[in-house]
This record gives sequence, structure tokens and C-alpha cells, in this order.
Amino acid sequence: MKKYHLLFRVLLPLVFIFFCLNGFSQRGLNKKIDAVVAEGKLLYRCEMASWNGTDLFMEKFPNKELIGGYFSYPLPESDSTRCIFYSKGLEPDVLFEMTFDESFLIEKGILKMRKRSFSRTEKEYYIIRELAVNEMSGDTLFKSYQNTNFNLIPLIEEKSKKVFVLTGPKIHNVVIFGNDYLLEFNKNNILIEKKALHKNMIPLEYGNEGQESLVTVHSHLPETVHLMTSTDICTLMLYSKYAGWHTHHVVTEKELNIWSCIEDTFNGIQMDVIQKINEIEETEQAKELDNN
Repeated sequence: MKKYHLLFRVLLPLVFIFFCLNGFSQRGLNKKIDAVVAEGKLLYRCEMASWNGTDLFMEKFPNKELIGGYFSYPLPESDSTRCIFYSKGLEPDVLFEMTFDESFLIEKGILKMRKRSFSRTEKEYYIIRELAVNEMSGDTLFKSYQNTNFNLIPLIEEKSKKVFVLTGPKIHNVVIFGNDYLLEFNKNNILIEKKALHKNMIPLEYGNEGQESLVTVHSHLPETVHLMTSTDICTLMLYSKYAGWHTHHVVTEKELNIWSCIEDTFNGIQMDVIQKINEIEETEQAKELDNN
């Protein structure tokens, strides 16, 4: 890791200059980045709605023993996101709903507490969420750790049905990356893929409110994907503002991933480009030593 610390401290400005001058070589990578960022921001919308929706539910709903579960989903062709809590039983009803705009300000949300049936979209979300819960039960792929809990995020897009499983902390001042999973279903709700997105769990501690960190880092093992995952992005958008982080790096064998926690933007650069910059810098340093 000393090599990477030197890179961050000395060469990062050169990395960005080289990245701008050689953008044409990054086009394929940029397409992958765009897809990951879009998915990560959708996951963030759902989880942020669940955070705020749960807070309101705990405050305002009197009969909590009636509830069988909850989930959130983005409203079609809208920047709004809805969190619903539903009843127990084989044919559950929605008992509590909260709809947020893109600000997620609670005072701007629309709260409804009335019994109603699932919409067609909500029924699809409910089905894949329940299938994921059943699939996770007793499966050793899904690892539980002390002071953590699983958060399920169903996500339905035009050509995919997915349930993401994130690990969240039960204690303060910790951000957890990894120990996250993906279950993917076909249009008939048949499970077609089940996998761990990271091969380990990476807890990062942060200071009290008001303390800031310019750069934080976590690494992906070789058997993990070479890009920052959509779950990484979701986690960063949820926690980085509280943690006071400015920039987060994900180091992999093939790419250096750079997330701006201030602007919620992603830049990726291939490691072979970084190696070339490293060689140029070493050559320049050697020339300076010779001249001295």
C-alpha cells in the first residue's frame, strides 16, 4: 500500500491531467462507470427513502405489530421515491406510505396511513423481495456479523429484476463496505443468479460530527470486480456526508476508482496508465538528482 499512498500524495494531479489528455482510451471504461453510477444512485434513492420512511413510521404508526415488512422504490418517470410498510399474511395490504421528492426532506414528503392493496408495480417488488428472503434463509453464502444487519433493496428496471443485500452497521461512526450480495430474477421471477459482490467486509471508522477526512480508501480483492460497485456508491452517498469525507478511492488490480463525496461524481483510470505516469515521474526525479 506504500506505493498507493505515494501515488495519492504526489502523483494524483498528474493522473487527472493524463486522464484528460487521454480520454479516448477511457471510453469503454466510462460506459461501465455510467451504468454503475446510475444503478448506485437508484439504490441510494431507495435506501434513503427507507431510512426516512422508517423514522416516520416509528414515530407515527401506532400498531407496529401488524407490519410484515417494508421496501422503497423509485416512482416511474419521476424523481420521487416511495417507502411502503405492508401487513403480515399471504395477501398483505399497504398500511403506511411515505413519498419523498429528490430532496428527501421529511417536511416535503407526502404521508398516507390508509389500508390499500398493492399496485401492480408494488406487487412485483414484494414478490422478488420475499423470494430473496426465502433464498437467504439458511444459505451459507450470506454471512452475518455482530453489530450489523442486512438491508434488502429490490430494484426493477426495464430489463432486470434484482434484489441487492447490503450490510448496515448497528453502531455509530462506522461505514461498512462489502458483505453485499445480488440476487437476479428473470421476468417470470425465477432466480437466475446469486452472488457476493465483495468477497469480504470492510468496516471504516470515522470521527465525530465536524471532523473531516480528505481521502479515504478501500481495496477490492482480485476476485472482486475491478470497478467500484453500485453498492459502494450507494453506501458512500448515504454515509459520506455524515462522516465528513471529501474523496473516496477504491483500489483494484486494474483500475483506480475515485468518488467525489462532495459532488457525487466518479472518475476511473486504468492502472496501466498510472504505471506510465509513475515511470515518467521516476524518470524526471532521476534527472533532477543527476542535475544536482
